[in-house]
Amino acid sequence: MTAPATERILIVAPRGRDGELTRALLARHGLAPELVAGVELLAPAVETAGCAVVTQEALIVESAGVLDAALAKQPPWCDFPILELSSPGRRLARELGNVTMLDRPIGPQ
Repeated sequence: MTAPATERILIVAPRGRDGELTRALLARHGLAPELVAGVELLAPAVETAGCAVVTQEALIVESAGVLDAALAKQPPWCDFPILELSSPGRRLARELGNVTMLDRPIGPQ
């Protein structure tokens, strides 16, 4: 069963185990997260999801411009939330809008 659009949490974590660990952590708390293979696949899903969890590495790749374009197409009243998982002290200079940065490693606390 697919979660309603406002409850969909999309995860983009192309390297290592970040995606699966984040999915398992959120699922343990009753949420229904979905792994997405890349930023280019996340972009069209912005209109049908509640938020996204994206690793810093996924936002650095060239295809991240696709996400910028998708966010720019949103109506003025929308503010799609993005949780960026990043290394402590390493922040991206890009401005995507409604971004909350979380230091890795993350845990259930």
